[in-house]
Amino acid sequence: MSDSELVERTGLRSIVSKPTRGHSKLDRVYVSDLDYSGVKVIKSVAKSDHMAIVAYTGEMKTAVCKTRGDCTFRKHTAAQHARFLASGTSPVHVVNQNGDPQEEFDKFYTALLQLMDEYYPERSVTITSGDPAYVTSAVKHNATAEKQTDAIWAGGEGSSSSGQDRSIN
Repeated sequence: MSDSELVERTGLRSIVSKPTRGHSKLDRVYVSDLDYSGVKVIKSVAKSDHMAIVAYTGEMKTAVCKTRGDCTFRKHTAAQHARFLASGTSPVHVVNQNGDPQEEFDKFYTALLQLMDEYYPERSVTITSGDPAYVTSAVKHNATAEKQTDAIWAGGEGSSSSGQDRSIN
């Protein structure tokens, strides 16, 4: 029986709105009264491929065992590519035919890393176990940058009185 059919036949309400396994809402909680002030779908403490559902009343609960990890990545844009290609007038590394192959490779690798650092610098973000599965370091960086931009616009600097006009002169 589908979720909407069950709700229609019984008069109960489904309070789970997030996926509990992959992208599907397989696990559900139905209530007759909306007594719960919040519902969270969290990683299960038991070994399972399903998420756990926590319904609660009162203050918002925070995750006690949230894990954090720093991820580094190199953002790349068309402007960075153009700047890199415009600078490439000389060879990256001239190989010494009589040199030690490992030494030559190390020099070449060092030269490439210097170019990467100059044109595509490393950036770092923190990914937590509370982030959805689709959140990569690049997605998290873009979301953080967007929030910072919104905060600047909301702060009054360069914004109109309605807060809706974001054009820059």
